[in-house]
Amino acid sequence: MPPETLKFDLISVIIPVYNHEAYVEKTIRSIIEQTYKNIELVILNDGSNDNSINVITELREECTERFISFKFINQRNEGIVKTLNRGLQLAFGKYIYIIASDDVAEEDALTILHQFLSRNSDYGLVVGGNSLIDNRGKKCFWNDKLNITYDKNTASFLGFDDFLRKTRPDLDFLSDQFGAYANLLLGNHVPNGYLIEKAVIDRFGGYSEVSPLEDTYLMLQIAKSRKLKFLARPLFRYRWHDTNTSRDRDKMRQMERITLINEFRYCLLHGYFMIWWKRTRSSGFKYQCKRFIGLQVKQQVDWIFQSSPPPLMVAGNLEVRSMIQKPWFNLYSIRLFVLSTYDKSFPEKNETLPVHRINLASLLAKFLPTTNLPNATIPCSIS
Repeated sequence: MPPETLKFDLISVIIPVYNHEAYVEKTIRSIIEQTYKNIELVILNDGSNDNSINVITELREECTERFISFKFINQRNEGIVKTLNRGLQLAFGKYIYIIASDDVAEEDALTILHQFLSRNSDYGLVVGGNSLIDNRGKKCFWNDKLNITYDKNTASFLGFDDFLRKTRPDLDFLSDQFGAYANLLLGNHVPNGYLIEKAVIDRFGGYSEVSPLEDTYLMLQIAKSRKLKFLARPLFRYRWHDTNTSRDRDKMRQMERITLINEFRYCLLHGYFMIWWKRTRSSGFKYQCKRFIGLQVKQQVDWIFQSSPPPLMVAGNLEVRSMIQKPWFNLYSIRLFVLSTYDKSFPEKNETLPVHRINLASLLAKFLPTTNLPNATIPCSIS
């Protein structure tokens, strides 16, 4: 490796592989052929039962010669989240680039993405446009049903990013609206082939095993501390074939459902609750969200009443347990949750304080600024 190569930041490229014997060589070669030179390559074969492992093994010598570091892990099938987290643990680069084993990076992708991210410290992620290719690697487009067409003039979508932009006309992709947390709650609109500063990922510890839609989870966490940038030039080829995970719409909706529900607490604390609630309702899982809120509240109720004598009594609400079953449970459960978890004046366990009063409307205004709630004051006392 030429000495001048080491002057540039190390980029760790992570390729999770699962049953892509027909495509993985092209994916690896697209990284070998990058104009950016200072690259670490981490490949994780997640228990493929096809010929993927042999295809990768044949490229081992070439990869060892090309990259600063080459790591090839062959493991039993553990799923994408655990596999990506293992890849992050093995990566030592300042920046992370993740590419699926059936996609292709344009040869100047890392050079262009690194150039932007290394010069803009307020951004944690940068991504370019995505063209489409079929299972043979031929350029293609989408019709309005997301089926492949090769006629550009009659196509509805010229690429994956074109699809995302047209389905989110409320966003200006070239402004700071792109990748903002509130906009991501309404739907992930970040294309594939992104470069991320690893320190940003380290702050929240990588992917979450309880949030299965890994890309959406990742974008939401990054957006909590940094901005995301879209570059309007094609830097990635997204392969569309019969086994794409995103073709299973029902599975994707269920994964999104779980991932969004897990954002409840952050949204409540940072003023995004109404967006979260409207999003979850529009996605058809109002019941699950209510159940989630109820479970959170039940934990607080259990703490209140399981101690002997109980450390806290809310006047007029001694039958709080039965309240959860009421039709109007949602409003009160959120109130109790905020009161018992986040109010700074709320007494700690075993703390002795005189009777005091809490104005729920003013308290909730800190967390739900767009919500109009009736003015209600509840006296609290410590026994």
